[in-house]
Amino acid sequence: MRSVHLRILSVAMATFLLLLAATPDVQAKVLASPHAPVVPVVFLPIIGDTVSLVSVPSTQPSSPDIANRVPTLEEFLHSVANGQSNLVRGVYVQDLFALAVIQQPQNQSNYVSSEANPTTQFYVAAVFGVTGLLAHNDKAGSEFFDLAPKQEIDIVYGDGTIRRYQIKSIDRFQALEPVNPQSDLIDLSTGNKLTSSEVFSQFYMGEHHLTLQTCIASIGISSWGRLFVRAELLP
Repeated sequence: MRSVHLRILSVAMATFLLLLAATPDVQAKVLASPHAPVVPVVFLPIIGDTVSLVSVPSTQPSSPDIANRVPTLEEFLHSVANGQSNLVRGVYVQDLFALAVIQQPQNQSNYVSSEANPTTQFYVAAVFGVTGLLAHNDKAGSEFFDLAPKQEIDIVYGDGTIRRYQIKSIDRFQALEPVNPQSDLIDLSTGNKLTSSEVFSQFYMGEHHLTLQTCIASIGISSWGRLFVRAELLP
């Protein structure tokens, strides 16, 4: 029974591989698409034709709406703390960014903030014990492209608790069908094809860790690919 539940959740999560960082117009197309599951069904990967890989820049333009000055960690902590323990309130990288974290509204697990600064905590990832943060690639998600392996990321909780993580991997994928939430994906570092369920399992299941996700824009398509930054909790 547990395996069936995991497969059903994997189907629902396939939608987020597209929705989590796509722009509102793309979100509307996905939700209206016949590929978007209305009720949970057992995931069946769609096998498409091979698509040639294209060159993808390592970074994307930073959002002009995000303030240039990065506060100190102490300043940031005081600005987001609200006294609530176990509630993620901010994500901080020294000299790079200080972003507020908001929660997905109840029963809106496809919600991602369209405001410039906040990232959005991925509720279903938390069910699996993973802290997942989502952001649009033309908003706060643009900052994710400046991250590098071994860099440290601080997660700030409402009661002032700070958990520090270190980046272990940064992975980029091309979606073979950008507006299909069940699209297979190509790992741009290996050329291997993976199902959306396999990618979800890789970044949102297993031992506790932190995953930041946004979309990769290329060849005029805002949701052409997916960027995942995975970081492990430091002792």
